[in-house]
Amino acid sequence: MPKSNQISPEELASCRKQLERRWKSRKVDEALLERAWHVVYEIATLLYDEFEATQVAVFGSLAEPISFTKSSDIDIAV
Repeated sequence: MPKSNQISPEELASCRKQLERRWKSRKVDEALLERAWHVVYEIATLLYDEFEATQVAVFGSLAEPISFTKSSDIDIAV
């Protein structure tokens, strides 16, 4: 018999299915994504112009738009 603070395999499977359904039905916040890319452009321009960067790359959740949310950060490599 499972302890009260443990989840059964059936409950875990049910939770996984529910999370998967939520993930697949997520909508991308296009306005937020556009603002984030505008910020990246401004930062990249500054890095190229003021610090003579030769390459600037974006990675992380911004590179995978479905993963980018209002609590995401912006990952930039120089």
